[in-house]
Amino acid sequence: VKFKSADSSLTQMNSRNRLLHQNMKQSGKYLELATLQFNVNDYEKVETDAFNNILQLADRLIFDESLKISIAGFTDNTGDTNYNQNLSLLRAQNVKQYMIDLGVNENQIIVSANGISHPAANNSTVEGRAANRRVEMLLMQ
Repeated sequence: VKFKSADSSLTQMNSRNRLLHQNMKQSGKYLELATLQFNVNDYEKVETDAFNNILQLADRLIFDESLKISIAGFTDNTGDTNYNQNLSLLRAQNVKQYMIDLGVNENQIIVSANGISHPAANNSTVEGRAANRRVEMLLMQ
């Protein structure tokens, strides 16, 4: 996997989007939260159940353009920090592309790369690391 380095404006936008996602999640002021899991170093393969979550959320976004979705990518803590940051972005961008392909307006989608930050579980166990390799989708008003 080859990655491009982000320029400062993209880094600033990612920081704003990360903060928005975390604030919305902590506040509980969102309509729905869905989580997709990924295998080690993977960003493309989405299981059927996870894809069904994407379909349901895309359907809601298509029929109500006042809604937005925050798609946040995460990784476990194994490997290089920069690699993990970029992998989390690829995961989120892949889900965004699914949404766009399904007919969601790109203006409704907010993407952030979170790398190893905000783990969902303890990274010292196999199960915890698996839980941390994820994309969170927050549906917002």
